[in-house]
Amino acid sequence: MVFLVYTVGGRFQAVNLFPGSYDVWVEKEGFASDKQKVEIGPGRNATVDIALRVSDTGPAQARVGGMGGGGQAQQLREVPYDELFPNEPGRRVLEQSCFVCHGENFIARNPRPAEAWDAAIKMMTGQGPGMERWDTPILDPNRFTAEEWAAVRAYLTKYFGPAAQRRSVVPAFRSPVPLDEKALAKAQWIEYRLPVATAPFNKRRRVAQEVHFDNKGGVWFTERGGESDFAGRGPGGVGRLDPVTATVKDYPHPDQYGDAHGLTVDKEGFVWWAGRPDYLVRLHPATGEVTRFNGEKGTGHTPATDTKGNIWFSVLAGNKIGVWEKASNKVTILDVPNAQARPYGLFVDKQDKVWFAEFHGCTVTRYDPATKQFSRFNAPSAPCRIRRLGGDMDGNIWYGNNSAGKLGRVNPRTGEVKEWDMPAQPGQPYDVWPDTKGNIWISDDGVEPAVMIKFDPKSEKFTYFPSVQQADMPKVQIARDGGIWYTPRSGQGSVGVFYEGVSTMEPTPHDVETASYRLT
Repeated sequence: MVFLVYTVGGRFQAVNLFPGSYDVWVEKEGFASDKQKVEIGPGRNATVDIALRVSDTGPAQARVGGMGGGGQAQQLREVPYDELFPNEPGRRVLEQSCFVCHGENFIARNPRPAEAWDAAIKMMTGQGPGMERWDTPILDPNRFTAEEWAAVRAYLTKYFGPAAQRRSVVPAFRSPVPLDEKALAKAQWIEYRLPVATAPFNKRRRVAQEVHFDNKGGVWFTERGGESDFAGRGPGGVGRLDPVTATVKDYPHPDQYGDAHGLTVDKEGFVWWAGRPDYLVRLHPATGEVTRFNGEKGTGHTPATDTKGNIWFSVLAGNKIGVWEKASNKVTILDVPNAQARPYGLFVDKQDKVWFAEFHGCTVTRYDPATKQFSRFNAPSAPCRIRRLGGDMDGNIWYGNNSAGKLGRVNPRTGEVKEWDMPAQPGQPYDVWPDTKGNIWISDDGVEPAVMIKFDPKSEKFTYFPSVQQADMPKVQIARDGGIWYTPRSGQGSVGVFYEGVSTMEPTPHDVETASYRLT
């Protein structure tokens, strides 16, 4: 486990710690510190003093949370675009395909061997194992010639092979992350590291995608799978974290090439996930029984429940949405009006209207099952990429403009769409989710370090909280105690929770018995 807190006035405090041995260190740009061993025992708090020394990390260095290795933070070198991506055969295809959705830094931060790049290309073009069910691949394999695809493979292997250093492009413009020390003084991050090279996944790397709660306090997450090294090789599936005991139970996909992407848990406790090669998969946690729901073609992306117990889902690759109807136990697939939409994140509001983000359409779309009508709300900053949606208590729909660094809001009653520029740039808001107080929480890995952001619609103020790792956080979920759960997908495999104020943290059993363990 990793705990992260912020120093204010030279002091810090971490609360609700598990008993055990901890490595403690401080990170500050331009400084370094030695790790200190601290033992936290039952019924005993601890205090540690740490000295910083000047350490020149050099120019064009960005902090990357390397805490997963238990050592000092790694350094991510920023280089000019043409130096990172030399103008050689292969670059043009990358610019017209991979970069459109993922951006250039995703490749530069995730080097891998030639066979893994080959597997990734096959997956995206619908030609790899388990891809035969894709109705429409993400990338048309015929868009480029065989020679051009071969050039891409060679280019990626040459410049982003396993020996390559993780790097990023020097931003064309940058505005710093604003920090509010008063707010940081109350905050705390906790990350639960997922076990590697253990049954049933036996992976050298864990890649958790999304989180969702059950009604017993468990935190479920999807595990990516497939042949790509990004997914650690082997099947995906789901897992359940018990935050009290810090234990994880994994449930692998029955297909060796199976991949789990989106996740939800219904009122009866069944766990549903969407991903390759199925529309939906249902898990009975008590028995381990798995039921797969498929059609002729197509794979699911993001599922969500409605008030009737139906499961709605987006079909990114097939440009559709679908629903599993509880009454009939059947799946129905619906075409969407925009041929270039690529439905991504999906959300069902309190009136059972289905909302989804058009990833390639730069639009938020509503589907009314009662009237069978689609309504589209265009973002004012088109063209753009929108990934995820969230609905607040007033019925507004919030989204992140992932490619333009903006936060957006759709008012369904008036049709108004409003956007706010985010203070720190280049911003890449991924998910947005309102809390019960009306604040909007945003995960953003475009800036460095990656951050969780609170936006207050009344004051229009953004508050930034630097995260544990420089990694994207594709989905956030907010618990009753205010904890914001997430997964750092492109970082070290973990399930994490962020608390804006540690006073809201619900004590776990070990806390109650010993009046809390603290490190100051």
